Amino acid sequence: MEESVKKEKVFSGDADFIFENSRTAIILTDEQGRWSKVNRAVEIDFGYSRDELLGKKTQEQKVTTEQTLSDLKKLWDNTIKKKKEVTEFVDVHWTKKDGTTLIHSAWEVPYGEKGEGRLYTGVDVTEIKIREKELLRATEETTRVMEYIGSGNYEKRISTGYEQHDVKLLAETLNMVMDYLKRSDDELKDLIKELATPAIEIMDGIVVMPLVGKLTSDRALDSMESMLDKLEKIKGKVGIIDITGVPNIDSAVADSLMKTM
Repeated sequence: MEESVKKEKVFSGDADFIFENSRTAIILTDEQGRWSKVNRAVEIDFGYSRDELLGKKTQEQKVTTEQTLSDLKKLWDNTIKKKKEVTEFVDVHWTKKDGTTLIHSAWEVPYGEKGEGRLYTGVDVTEIKIREKELLRATEETTRVMEYIGSGNYEKRISTGYEQHDVKLLAETLNMVMDYLKRSDDELKDLIKELATPAIEIMDGIVVMPLVGKLTSDRALDSMESMLDKLEKIKGKVGIIDITGVPNIDSAVADSLMKTM
């Protein structure tokens, strides 16, 4: 008999040791819903001492919000009322003593002789959830940026206000790529503009500009500016505009040419 009692005490002591030193937060509530026992992980996760937590109902705890109660209801409905097998734990949001959010991946089971109490266990997955959220947000932003790149628009940038270092680095790197593409695009446009409206000094003080193809009002304006800039740069006196390669000239283009003259 003594040996049996001794074994029971050893088992009880082992169970208490495991309960107290588990990294998983464990909360026992009585039939009235009061927190009757918590382990060290609860104090670490929440930032409150057990003296500040014990004896209060869940809805009375400072760590509890409306979101917490909603999460716990979902947890209880799934695992107890609906008798569903626990394949995915429920995310339960709490508020720590420092005001930040704590997210537990949690589950509950009935506790006590009549099963009116509850045994809650939760693993801190706050960093994982923040990372998942930031990765999703970064992926969505990256997709939009790629759509902009496909359309030739390099103005879009990704937000770099991420907490996760690697996600922030990815955003900064993509923004650098966008800056490079924009500079290259601007340089290419300038080159095309210069080639499309060449102002050539053929003799001392004489500039010729041959125009070929469709001449729009914008292109006519660019051509005239290029011609005048060239003449001013070389102190030229004569500017020749060759429009034999232009099939049609409308009134707006003709007006630009006349203003230039």
